[in-house]
Amino acid sequence: MPGGAGTVRITYRLRSGLYFAYTLAEAVTVLAARRIRSRLGRKAPPDRRASFLRIFLLHAFGRQPPIRITCAERSDGAGAQAHTIMSAMCFAQAHGHTYVHTPFAAIDHAEQPAPDWVDAWEKLFNLGDGEERAETLKGRVYNYSSFHPRLYYAMTGGFRSADESRSRTRKGVGRPERHFHPYFYYADSHPESFQAIIPELRRKYWTGKKRSGNGDLMVALHMRRGDVTARNTMRYTPIESVHRTAEAVKSVLTDAGISYSMRLYSQGPADGFAALRDVGVDLCLDVDAVWTMQQLITADVLVMSKSSFSYVAALISDGIKLYEPFWHPPLRSWLPRNSHGRFDRREFERQLKNFR
Repeated sequence: MPGGAGTVRITYRLRSGLYFAYTLAEAVTVLAARRIRSRLGRKAPPDRRASFLRIFLLHAFGRQPPIRITCAERSDGAGAQAHTIMSAMCFAQAHGHTYVHTPFAAIDHAEQPAPDWVDAWEKLFNLGDGEERAETLKGRVYNYSSFHPRLYYAMTGGFRSADESRSRTRKGVGRPERHFHPYFYYADSHPESFQAIIPELRRKYWTGKKRSGNGDLMVALHMRRGDVTARNTMRYTPIESVHRTAEAVKSVLTDAGISYSMRLYSQGPADGFAALRDVGVDLCLDVDAVWTMQQLITADVLVMSKSSFSYVAALISDGIKLYEPFWHPPLRSWLPRNSHGRFDRREFERQLKNFR
């Protein structure tokens, strides 16, 4: 109801205003106290909060000093960490700040000895190419992976803009609510802002690599399994949905007379993917994750899943992307699939014609 929505918005803005006022008062009090101690000749104890509050205060009053942003102290999967770094680059580019690189230190789901596993992903994405290193800088560097919501709000122009961006959802592509994570919130609210850094992401990735020659059109299907089961509906995709997408893609390619290969990249026993195998999809199960990422990035058609793994591949890929809705929204050029695996066939045909 309109009245209900208006009440929610007013309540949100009231809470946001109080939150902002509290932080403002805290910043003035803490920084003034430290200045008084300094004037009295008493050394103020180290306080990481003071540095944060100083930056918050400057941004709150519109001075907007450029800061250095990095991503560090993460240990989750390669896709999630790369996605965070790309979001940090996106945020820095949009707000006139500088991204400085911190190499991966620990990555979950290791398939090799830890140092080799980390090094393999660092070399694959090559995100530090051309960037300053955080460890070589003497000035304050902020860790975007643990960005404080209050600093985020000040840097993005206050609570009103954040409130309004919350409702910007592409027509027909909903996404479930989730806990607030400042390091994803800007890119999720403004997914088209990735366009500004995609050329650089591709340059970094392809530096020192060779593209394969032309052959059959490659279709890559990604399905998240392994640590995701049917009980986790936020991350799980039923095989029926992927099967319907695969059949539709095959129909378009066959009608167009295009020779193609179609592969599924996932985890688990082959019997669980029999429906896809029976319609001619090659199964690549439990294979090296680094190699899998390479295949997703270089695919001509990428069928994504509810995962940062395929989301990151889609950002680097210059192929056609069929997007499965989840909490990270798509770019405009990506074709959304619904929960049944259906998508806009005419738009896919149009993109395919331009791609070939």
